[in-house]
Amino acid sequence: MPIDIQIPDSDIIGFNTQAKIELENSIKEFSDDLIYESNRIESSINSTSQGPEITSSIVRDAKVLLRHKLGKPKQGTGSVILKILSSLFVLLSGIMYQPEKLKAAGVYMVFYIIVIALAILFTTLTFIKEK
Repeated sequence: MPIDIQIPDSDIIGFNTQAKIELENSIKEFSDDLIYESNRIESSINSTSQGPEITSSIVRDAKVLLRHKLGKPKQGTGSVILKILSSLFVLLSGIMYQPEKLKAAGVYMVFYIIVIALAILFTTLTFIKEK
């Protein structure tokens, strides 16, 4: 049985067409997040092998977690790519550290500095994106 939610026209007076579309998309996104969070909470407390049983209290808990941003946020592809790049450049900088080659102060040192700078940049962007 699908759930159909009706919003009276009197509640959205002044909303232009684009605002109504954005409202509809936001409600759909919130409902998807609420369903996902409810299932996550239920699976963490369900210790039996029976099928899932989501109660009204689980839905309320999921709503509180979502509204107060306490739930696990969805990670987009950009966030995952930033984390991978950050890890790779930190690893690469560790592998490249060779004091003998760095003392020569040649092209190797410039390349090493670029790798370190990219590692710092991607790590910083990762932390900024998570906030």
